[in-house]
Amino acid sequence: MTAGRASTLVATLAAAAPAVSVLVLALPHGRIARAFAGRLRAVGGGGLYRWSLVGGALPRGLRLRVDGRVTGIPRRAGTFRLRVRAIDRAGSTGVRTVTLRIVA
Repeated sequence: MTAGRASTLVATLAAAAPAVSVLVLALPHGRIARAFAGRLRAVGGGGLYRWSLVGGALPRGLRLRVDGRVTGIPRRAGTFRLRVRAIDRAGSTGVRTVTLRIVA
């Protein structure tokens, strides 16, 4: 600084949102031809997650909704490995492989 002059220092801090973490490792077991309802959960990020299936396939009759609910009436038995992604409103993502077992 020089005499008689004031200096201003402006600093901008950008806080990064915490990473999105998918909490669910396995959905509840279901039965063929019976109504199924499960829910994916996540923490971190900015909340309000949008869910999508990025690997694997749900058994016929089930669907993953954008809010993380898995619903429907499964038509096939088996163990299904699903790669799911949660995206928060800021674009932060979390991805995890989740297991779903449907029995006869």
